[in-house]
Amino acid sequence: MKPSTVHGIDRPKAASVAAADYIRREIFTGNYAPDTKVPQDQVALALDISRIPVREALVTLHGEGYVRLEANRGAVVVPFYAEDLRSFFKMRGFSLALAAQQCARMGDASLLGSLRILVALADTSDSADEFSIHSEAFGKQLADFGGSPRLRAAIARFRNIVPGNFFAEVAGTREIESVCMHRVTDAIEQQDVDAIIPSYAERAHEHAERLIALLAERGQLYELDLGQPASTRTGRPSSQPTMSATTSRK
Repeated sequence: MKPSTVHGIDRPKAASVAAADYIRREIFTGNYAPDTKVPQDQVALALDISRIPVREALVTLHGEGYVRLEANRGAVVVPFYAEDLRSFFKMRGFSLALAAQQCARMGDASLLGSLRILVALADTSDSADEFSIHSEAFGKQLADFGGSPRLRAAIARFRNIVPGNFFAEVAGTREIESVCMHRVTDAIEQQDVDAIIPSYAERAHEHAERLIALLAERGQLYELDLGQPASTRTGRPSSQPTMSATTSRK
């Protein structure tokens, strides 16, 4: 692999990881259309790698739901469905909420101090990249302190569905994340276990709706065809109008 950058993807890195990053970006931007084959030769050429790591990347992406593997067709791009996206954000948020609830039960002063620092750093971040670093560190603190090995594994599996920086790509999500970080930190300080899941549920809803609106504006949002088996289900472009959600810190 050449030590270069392709479509914002830093190199060098493991060839299969680079291929997975590249394909995620091409799917999210709409360069690889729904229900079409991933052009493995083109990916290999763009990254100057063989097809073997491209195939390895496609197995990873199949596990993440970006593609489905079909006999005699290869890897086919899975469309973005509104209900899928809502479910993804709900599950991701609920997993973090469970860890945060355990943190609230523990009442660890050092953890609370770390969370307060991360919230303050996020609030004063000059860029979406800086904010993302502090947001991820906040979630990692919750998972490390409050998550069991299985819960941490579940949290890790729900990687961000948007390649790159979610807060830069999807307008308004940084403010929503900040609100949630403040509320969860306050709930942990007060050991208010019951306040945590609603905070993450609101965040999940708001993040999902903004991503759905973005994809709808691009013409990338599809509607499920429930008459087909889930493993091979395709869809059609959605007629769903874009939605505008607002969140303010309370």
